Amino acid sequence: MTNYETLDDLVQINNEKKRHGVAGTLCIFYLLLWLTLISWQLFDVWIGQHSLARWIRYDLEPLDTAVFRLVFFTVLGGALGGVINGIRSILEWYPVFDRVYAWKYIVAPWLGAALALIAYTLLNSGVSILGGGNIADANAAQILTMFSTGFLAGYGAQDVFTWLDAQVSRLFDPDKAKTEIAAAVVKDISKETETVRNEADENANYEADKILTINSVGAAAVTTIANSSPHLDELSGSH
Repeated sequence: MTNYETLDDLVQINNEKKRHGVAGTLCIFYLLLWLTLISWQLFDVWIGQHSLARWIRYDLEPLDTAVFRLVFFTVLGGALGGVINGIRSILEWYPVFDRVYAWKYIVAPWLGAALALIAYTLLNSGVSILGGGNIADANAAQILTMFSTGFLAGYGAQDVFTWLDAQVSRLFDPDKAKTEIAAAVVKDISKETETVRNEADENANYEADKILTINSVGAAAVTTIANSSPHLDELSGSH
């Protein structure tokens, strides 16, 4: 009976490994399909064809703008980064792939696109950081730069999450905000104290210089009078 149980366990383990292998293979094909779609869209939009928009009879006029290209290539770069990172990860872990992580690879393109869009809004909120001009006048260099930024955001999603967590903690942590405010107040007080001390030192130095000047003038006057008057010993002494 023990042998049968051992055999059943081996069969179950082998079946589970096959399921994990099938899940890993499906994830790879899924990401390769995304890679093909993204590559086609990059070329299609770059030449201004907009095939998907034509198929759904969407107005192409809003798509022929620099702003659309900037946002589109940024988002597509993030999706591409997520796909490349997912494929690399699956190839690395395929011998011991676990299907519980399948959702990580399924959402990778969408997650990369979302993070790239966040990066775009952070870099272009208010004024255009890249080039120092209006994003409506974005050129090819700016588009390629934002595409690269989106790709890095999608590829390094874990690092982006860590950075975003740090920014959220820094901006919205009440205790830390109080500490920073207190430190700023102490810094301002120290700066004002140093300023007052420097002014006091300057005043003291000025007064000392003034006294020395007065004393020098007085000494010079006494010396002049003594040199111009008769000899005191001759006036007071007896012949």
